[in-house]
Amino acid sequence: MKVRRNFSGFSVVEALVVLGVVSILGFCGWYVWQSRLAKGGDSATTAPTSTTDTPTSASDESAAVPIPEGYTEYSDDLYGFAFAYPKDWGSASVSEESPGRIVVIFTAHDGQVSHYNVTLHKESIEHLDTDSPTLNITGFTFSDSNLTISQAGGFKYKIAVEDVLKSSNDSVVYLQGVLDAYSVTALKHVEVKDYKVAIFVSPEVSREDDKTAQINHLVNLVETFRAID
Repeated sequence: MKVRRNFSGFSVVEALVVLGVVSILGFCGWYVWQSRLAKGGDSATTAPTSTTDTPTSASDESAAVPIPEGYTEYSDDLYGFAFAYPKDWGSASVSEESPGRIVVIFTAHDGQVSHYNVTLHKESIEHLDTDSPTLNITGFTFSDSNLTISQAGGFKYKIAVEDVLKSSNDSVVYLQGVLDAYSVTALKHVEVKDYKVAIFVSPEVSREDDKTAQINHLVNLVETFRAID
């Protein structure tokens, strides 16, 4: 018996097989297209995740750090700053020592005044003292070779890198002194109203003395010092 063929030369069976395959492929393509449309719709309604860094606000930058054990916090709403200091230093009080400079002193319960103090300086100081260069610091820069300290009146002096004990982007702790008498001093760039530099000074010690306590105290003062509203 001869198989009947259509006009194009294919048998009826072959034509049906081809038609079935085409139909299956078409259905699969339609299903995949619909699935992609559904996924696209879901993603369109989902908020995209931004990769842009969130700007740091002023409140984030001045956020309080944890108060070290054995410390308490002094907060001054008038001048707009706060910091932590050892409890055994007693009470803290602030005064405007001269135009452009305020000083925080610590008085123990027995009335003794601590040799530690904190000073805030404006960028320009009207009154220039001559007895101590520490009192007139208006800015500083730190490099691999030395610490350069600017004073009121345009004066500058340098601290050798070997006397720098600790440094960061905005602060430095170093030894300052004459001959064998040294004090541990710390500086920090601040933006407290129109005050630009905070200065932290410890009692004088010999270069050979153990300065661990002074260094730790000043590092903690620097790290906890912040501007407040």
